[in-house]
Amino acid sequence: MQRLLVPPPDLRDPGDPEATRRHRASLAEMLSRDPGASDPGGAPASAAASPDLFGRPDPEAQARIDARLEADVRQMRRRGWRYWIPDADPRLARLAADRPRLLFVAGTPDLQAPAVAVVGTRRPDAYGDAMAGALAGALGRAGAVVVSGGALGVDRRAHEAALDAGGRTTVVLGSGLGRPHPASNRPLFERAVDAGSCVVAELPPSVCARAYTFPRRNRLIAALADAVVVVQAGAVSGALITAERARTAGIPCFAVPGDAWYERSSGTLSLLSSGRALGLGSPADLAGVPGLAGLATPSWPRPGARPWGLPDPWTARPPAPPGPADPASRAVLDALSDGPLDLDALAARSGLAAGALAARLVALEVAGVVIRMPGGTVARPSVPRARGRCPR
Repeated sequence: MQRLLVPPPDLRDPGDPEATRRHRASLAEMLSRDPGASDPGGAPASAAASPDLFGRPDPEAQARIDARLEADVRQMRRRGWRYWIPDADPRLARLAADRPRLLFVAGTPDLQAPAVAVVGTRRPDAYGDAMAGALAGALGRAGAVVVSGGALGVDRRAHEAALDAGGRTTVVLGSGLGRPHPASNRPLFERAVDAGSCVVAELPPSVCARAYTFPRRNRLIAALADAVVVVQAGAVSGALITAERARTAGIPCFAVPGDAWYERSSGTLSLLSSGRALGLGSPADLAGVPGLAGLATPSWPRPGARPWGLPDPWTARPPAPPGPADPASRAVLDALSDGPLDLDALAARSGLAAGALAARLVALEVAGVVIRMPGGTVARPSVPRARGRCPR
């Protein structure tokens, strides 16, 4: 994968004067805008951060902010977290006036590698989960960084698949590093840092996630990527916010086509039908994006046939029980090894007379090793597709 000529991240250690000044300003802004939050002393945030009637800072409020800042810095030093001043980052510059002034980082961002955001619903079906894993794995093997939001569902699958493939991933939190959301993904976040990837947050370490922090997080996911892929999303989904922020910032956006009858595909289908996203059927569709030409020939299964009546290829199924050992049954199963057949073709392939074949099929259906499809076609439900199948 082609390396990009961009400056390395401007990382600062805890105690850096400029980063500390921005950290303090971030705390004051967060506390003043969120009256539902509480500072370490338990006072309402609005009271903790508001100046008096003459615009002078409240000494008690400043003391509380200082206490929060000191606690954050202690935790950063203990955990090895650093500040990232992103003023010189060309990706984040695409956010214009909405770019962050300070980020908090566990690990080290790789800005020289091409990056692709893989996002979607927190409750994907087997198809969405399989596509997220296959796509992120292919990206990781090709050398691209997989960016996502650390949430359950598609986000988590994308991070895991990139790491499993030996690649790198960037987790963008909607909370502070010290209050990762969801907490159940904390082992994943730690694994990412240990593997040489990174976790990024715009909020100070002690700040919890709130409803308004996730749309803010989504703009960072889009900006840190060279392309955004929405795997599966409903009509109301944070992934659609990420896609919209990508579009307004001039970042290519793609969507994986889904089932038109399924509610969690309605958002991705809307992106495609409105022209706000390009269709993506494999990583090769990303090869036209600058820096991603290395994806032109990815490791990816070719589409396979799914005859009417057979189970879908992405749903895991228990292995079929072993077939009978008698010669007539083996002849039928061998004849079906390449795919479904009608009765005439099955008789010709197996060499059995019509009466003997009918008797064998009854026994094999009872044993669960063949199925009758509409129109009388017979198939083995566990036969691999000759052209490959969707990976799990």
